[in-house]
Amino acid sequence: MLSDANTTATNTKLSSCLVHQGFSVFRHIPDIVSALPKPDLLHTMQLGMLDHFQKWIFHFMKTHKRHDVYNAMWSSMSAYHDLTRKNQCYGEASQWNRKEMKDRGRYLIGVATKSLQGGSPIQHPIFSHAIECTEALLELYMYARNKSHSDATLS
Repeated sequence: MLSDANTTATNTKLSSCLVHQGFSVFRHIPDIVSALPKPDLLHTMQLGMLDHFQKWIFHFMKTHKRHDVYNAMWSSMSAYHDLTRKNQCYGEASQWNRKEMKDRGRYLIGVATKSLQGGSPIQHPIFSHAIECTEALLELYMYARNKSHSDATLS
C-alpha cells in the first residue's frame, strides 16, 4: 500500500505494476525501512563470482584433459600461515564454507597456472589466456576484499 488512504486509482496502478498489495511485515516496522541492516552486496558478489569462476575453471580443466593435474595440485597444497591443508581435491567437495572459499581464492592462481603448464603449441595460447583471465578475476576479488577504497584502488 502506498498509504492508509489508498484510492481505487492507486490500487489499480499498483496492480498494473504487479505490486503485491497483501500483508507486508515491513509496513508494520516502527523504523524507516531504508535504515534496516542490508547484506554486504560486494561480499555477496565476490563469493558468487569466485564460485562461478571455480566451476568454469574446473570445466575448462576437464575440457582440456587437465582436471587430474588440477585436482592433484589442489590436494597437494600444504598448510601455510592461516591457510589450511586440503584433504580432498576440488572435484570431491560438495560444498564450501566461507573460510574455504576465502582460502581457495588465495591460492587459485598458483594451482591454475601450474595445472596449465606445458601442453601442445595449439593449447599454449588458450592456456595463457585462461591464466590472464584468472589473474584479472582474482585481482578484482582481492580489491573487493578491501575494507575501504581510495581513488587509487578504484582506478
